[in-house]
Amino acid sequence: MEAVLEEVIVMEDSQEEGKYLVEELTKRDVRAKLCDNIQDVMQIADQIDSAFFAIDIDMGPGRRKEGLDAIERLKRVAEEAKKQFRVAALTSHAVFRADAAKAGVDDFIIKDSSTKDALELITRALEARLMNQARVVDKHQEELAKTTYASLVRHLMDSEFRLALNSVYTAQSWPRLLEKESMLLAVLSSELEVINKGEPREQLTSLLQRAASELQQNRARDIDVGAWIIQLRQQGSSVVRQWLDDSAVENFPNDL
Repeated sequence: MEAVLEEVIVMEDSQEEGKYLVEELTKRDVRAKLCDNIQDVMQIADQIDSAFFAIDIDMGPGRRKEGLDAIERLKRVAEEAKKQFRVAALTSHAVFRADAAKAGVDDFIIKDSSTKDALELITRALEARLMNQARVVDKHQEELAKTTYASLVRHLMDSEFRLALNSVYTAQSWPRLLEKESMLLAVLSSELEVINKGEPREQLTSLLQRAASELQQNRARDIDVGAWIIQLRQQGSSVVRQWLDDSAVENFPNDL
């Protein structure tokens, strides 16, 4: 069975507590390994490129700072070697929160039971993985947007409205649209559907071209959507008239 997460490395001074936590993680299809000292943790860190570390800050008498040292060293290795490490402080002592934050910890988890601790570690780790995946999606979607919106601008300039509509439909199916981007695409799709059924108006298509250009340049991040909608209304957009009454247009927010 495929592991739920990348490997979880637990550093815990209590072998019994650590064993129970690893067992709870393993029961949930998480690969987990227990260490009881900083040397073993760092040896593992040198050999892998990604993992979630759960570090007990207070390792007992004579080792009070070992957990904090481990966190600092893990974060430094991750930065220098470009590794994907997520580090959580797992402790019974809330008073260590400030020290853990200074050491660079990503998550701070107060110990409860092995079951709850395992579930919280899994939840935090999955959240981190989703965030990393979302950043990858956003990066590729930015590139995709430039290409697609360049085609949209070209199709509108050449009065190829059916092809332009296809480009808009494609963009509307993307998973992580920005708010202004989504709004402009909705208007564009409706306007182009109307245009494909009749004769386009020159001023109206000029406004559609402007919207397409804004999408191409920066996915419409900088456009004043309210002003653009009002201009569409003034140029006789039947779509906007169906969506908004006069008072709604006058009070349309400019900060969208």
